[in-house]
Amino acid sequence: MRRGSSAGRVQQISGQLSEESKDDFRLDQAESLLGMPMPLEILGHAIHHIQDMTSPPHVVPVMHGLYDGFESYEVALAEVPLQKIDCSFIEKGKSKTLSKLHHETAQETLARVRPGGDAGISVIENGLHMKVWWNAFWQEKSSGEFGEYGFLGNNFGKGFFEHKESAFNIDAKVFRDFKIKQMRQAVEATKLAIARALRQRIP
Repeated sequence: MRRGSSAGRVQQISGQLSEESKDDFRLDQAESLLGMPMPLEILGHAIHHIQDMTSPPHVVPVMHGLYDGFESYEVALAEVPLQKIDCSFIEKGKSKTLSKLHHETAQETLARVRPGGDAGISVIENGLHMKVWWNAFWQEKSSGEFGEYGFLGNNFGKGFFEHKESAFNIDAKVFRDFKIKQMRQAVEATKLAIARALRQRIP
């Protein structure tokens, strides 16, 4: 990967934030080109990488462009049932390092994609019912290299599609529920990342 790994980038950002924290993570520091305090912009970069770890094609990973079915499948954030934000865990010292949060978020997504990691998907192929797992869309390689789209191809979100001379039917609710689950995971990970930054300011 020409740009290095996502995990490496988060580790680098953590180092930058540690340097910023020497100045007490002041929000009145010199602004960045985006017009926000520099520490917040650096933290935003880390959160971007952590949120990516809730996207299966990033975690498996699968080489994909702008049209991966999961990433282009839209659910409004207003439709995602979120718990009330409870910041008590900050004072209790439960905040995690950004690198650990990045790793654990990726592992959670990967476990959900692997066989047996989720409830499974009921699929009708050419009129025949079968049960598959999410790796039918994003398939790992045992060598640890980049994976590839599974036997259902890049068709996440499609209730009916034809792929490799077969016709498939999948209940649309299955896709929506999975996407919402991953969106909730992204929000929870974001809360923990912000808590980590705030923790640096709490004695």
